[in-house]
Amino acid sequence: MASLCFIKILEAFVACIILISLIGYVGQPALLWCIVAYAVPLPLTLLTIITNILTKLKNCLPFSIDRFTMLLLLISVLLYISAAILWPTYSFRGNPRPKDCPGNSCIWSIQFVVTFMTYVNLGLYVADLVLTCLGICGFKRSQ
Repeated sequence: MASLCFIKILEAFVACIILISLIGYVGQPALLWCIVAYAVPLPLTLLTIITNILTKLKNCLPFSIDRFTMLLLLISVLLYISAAILWPTYSFRGNPRPKDCPGNSCIWSIQFVVTFMTYVNLGLYVADLVLTCLGICGFKRSQ
């Protein structure tokens, strides 16, 4: 339970890094889809964190929060897979790193940070989905 909550907090943190990097970004329609793909899972993740923290709220829900969480994770994984394919394809195609690209003020560097963090968050969401599925199926870690 604690490790799943930690993963969810990491997912939200990485999503915030991605979205902060994209402030003011204007691009092609495929890249705008990626921004939507980054933005949609964040409130879903925060909702899951809140319901896991407030266990009394969890008991009042008319549905299984575990299955709902799994559905949200599946949607998040699919959105991040689409972003992991589209973002680097449209950001870096015909766009090599400029020679005069200083650290954090170059658009290419920002696009690289978004690409890297996309893959980090995709890995976190996949790990979270696998652990949630294992928890629903009754698999427990042996100690």
